[in-house]
Amino acid sequence: MATLRKRFGIEYDEQFRTVPRVRTLPHLSLVICVFAAVELAAAEAGYPIKPVKVIVPFAPGGGSDTFVRIIQSGIKSADLLPEPLTVINVPGAGGTIGSRRAKNAYGDGYTILNLHDGILSAKYSGQAIYGPEAFKPIAATGLSEVTICVAEDSRFKTLRGMLEAAKKEKGSVSFGANLGATSHFAGLRLENALPGAELRFVAAGGGAKRFAAMKGGHLDVSTFTIGEYLTFRDGGLRAIAILNSERSPQFPDIPTAKEQGIDVVWDLMQYWWAPKATPDERVSYLAALLKKALATDEAREKFDELHIRPVFASGDELGALLAEREARVAELSIRKPIDLPSFPAYATIAVVLLGIGSFVGDHKPVAKRTGNSSNDWRLLLLSLVVVIVFVAVLSAHRVPFWLASLAFMCGLGLLLNRTRQHRMWVCAAAVAVALGCQVMFTRVLVVDLP
Repeated sequence: MATLRKRFGIEYDEQFRTVPRVRTLPHLSLVICVFAAVELAAAEAGYPIKPVKVIVPFAPGGGSDTFVRIIQSGIKSADLLPEPLTVINVPGAGGTIGSRRAKNAYGDGYTILNLHDGILSAKYSGQAIYGPEAFKPIAATGLSEVTICVAEDSRFKTLRGMLEAAKKEKGSVSFGANLGATSHFAGLRLENALPGAELRFVAAGGGAKRFAAMKGGHLDVSTFTIGEYLTFRDGGLRAIAILNSERSPQFPDIPTAKEQGIDVVWDLMQYWWAPKATPDERVSYLAALLKKALATDEAREKFDELHIRPVFASGDELGALLAEREARVAELSIRKPIDLPSFPAYATIAVVLLGIGSFVGDHKPVAKRTGNSSNDWRLLLLSLVVVIVFVAVLSAHRVPFWLASLAFMCGLGLLLNRTRQHRMWVCAAAVAVALGCQVMFTRVLVVDLP
């Protein structure tokens, strides 16, 4: 930094050069080496050596939570994993909060995500600016059939009759759905199947809340998985269609949508995801683990009770499956994804304004200032160069936000700092702010960072 200052003719008072330099580089290098050695030893010790966390982005007791706990129970009963499989519920924003936490997790195979087709609908509804491409897909496990249901005393007897009413009087039929979720997109498919039909979508929460709203007369119709339908059927829920290509052998009295002239097939697939940086061998290990768990007697029995088909796909087969299912959601995109604020641009503006304010607000007497007046302008120009490089690095998406921010704040702080005495404090503050911003944005505010 001193060479850089000298090259650009930046001078400082000699009194600041008498402060002895704190020699911390050897100590810092030693700490880094120790951490690297520990990390390397852990990597070579085998996998897994600690519990594997599964993030379920929905509340406990829901369909996804129940599904994951069945897999968890199968793994435990068959002793398929040397370490526990721990379920972490992170509900909110239709699964987006939990999926972002998994996306931002360290890619070591110890944090994974279970999320169904909602990962696709969130992307194309604008709830998230990412989709399957932000993860490494592990496997697809479990397929749930979807029904269209009304209250027992509803005026609608058939699916076609319901859609005809929505066509005759647009917006007169209320359709309960988590807006932007798979239930919402299923409703959009039904609308498209009968041109002119227009449903009134109402945010109504999970299956239990939708059923309660339907019983109270606040909703006319909604989607329910077969498992949910079985749960609420005796309470007054009636199915008017099943969105299969053919009737279900277990429910032969429920007609398909196709039989009623509504060409819609819709179901719900469960997927497992790993952070993008997860090693391929650990992804393969987890896929094999899930396949074994599906084959356990305990899992099979519980899936039969819930009428979940224990399908399995991984590797190239899974890639083709995801591409096919993403295509059916993409054609129903309801709006463009929301553009998040440009944090690099805001950072640039803030630093530029701070630099200008610092320059303009410097009211030291001229006699006490050293060098010539061009020094401040050179510092300002150098600061702008540092900011431009910082923004360019973030835009390339090749360096993590925290690392780029750390380098940026260290560089800018050391450039502007006029005393060697405070350099260690500048570096310490840079580390704290960089890591603090990373945690604040990704864990608290749940904002995607470059």
